[in-house]
Amino acid sequence: MKKTIIMLLAAAMLALTACGGSAAEPAEPAETKAANSPEAQASMQPEPESPEQGEIYLYGEEHSNERLLAIELELWQGYYEDGMRHLFIEYGYANAQLLNLWLRAEDDEILEDFYQKSAGTQGHSKYTFDWFRSIKETCPETVFHGTDVDHLAQTGFSGQYLDYLEENGLQDSEEYALAVQGMTQADEYYRLGRTDAIAAARYRERMMAENFIRERDTIPGEDIMGIYGAAHVRPGDNTYLGGEGENMADMLIEAYGETLHTDDLTQRPLRTDTLMVNGKEYQASYYGEVDISDWSEDYVSREFWRLEDAGSDFDGLEPTGWLPESNYPMEIETGQAFVIKYHRADGGSEQRVLRCVEERFIDPNGGDQGLVTHELALP
Repeated sequence: MKKTIIMLLAAAMLALTACGGSAAEPAEPAETKAANSPEAQASMQPEPESPEQGEIYLYGEEHSNERLLAIELELWQGYYEDGMRHLFIEYGYANAQLLNLWLRAEDDEILEDFYQKSAGTQGHSKYTFDWFRSIKETCPETVFHGTDVDHLAQTGFSGQYLDYLEENGLQDSEEYALAVQGMTQADEYYRLGRTDAIAAARYRERMMAENFIRERDTIPGEDIMGIYGAAHVRPGDNTYLGGEGENMADMLIEAYGETLHTDDLTQRPLRTDTLMVNGKEYQASYYGEVDISDWSEDYVSREFWRLEDAGSDFDGLEPTGWLPESNYPMEIETGQAFVIKYHRADGGSEQRVLRCVEERFIDPNGGDQGLVTHELALP
């Protein structure tokens, strides 16, 4: 019986083969065969997901401005609470790496040395270093990324990072090479600046963008925040570049598109006051107090107000002095009027009224310092 069953199965298989079929593989309908073609199968595969880029939030500031530093601290604390950890700053690579070591240290020795050796720079003020201490206290897992040329290379501060790497056998590391690169960039920036301030500014802007992109590439997909001088983060603003070329923000927009967001904090008034000037009340936008004790012997700080709707009230008044736009903690426009209150080192104060005119101040050693404001002699 078993032999008979085997013979019948063999006969059936032979018959199917003769009819063009297959016992193991029945004929496919045409539409099924088309659906199973390599081309069709490929079209049915899900599209590969593009890697997440992460968002970039850049904020423009006036360096050492107490009001803006308070805003920046609040912004960073909010982002930090949401899980952000990477903060890009306008310092050299080695400076940021030393600050990262300080964040993990039990004392403030590195920060105190940083404060001393930054004397003469726009970032040297108690407001700035109180801000750093607040970062350590409230956001201790912050990671700083320095993307500027290394302005402190000549002070000996940055060299301490090279010493640290050498002590740990890392003189052949990428970190060592990047620290040296930042110092070399600073050398070139200051070399150019001795003969052509505009060329130096354009060079620095390009280096800042390249360094930013390099650091950004080390943390793909992460959301990040950055704090820079306002001129670096205003898209389309090439005023201090001589009116030609791109600033850092423009170059980063080309690299990152809509994932890059910029906000010029210098244009946010702290509050609105009512000021009496020359016998008339004005609504005045207050832009805060700026420490100037680092470069002034007679004055410790000055406060800035913009008088709203002053119109032609100050036409015809004799100018007694002048101040370029680069001294203001906000952007200014021709025709606007301002009140600046100077606080003297002896405890007294002086109030001055200024008005913006169309002319610009071009410093051969410092480039375009912006529009000029004339101090006015009130009747």
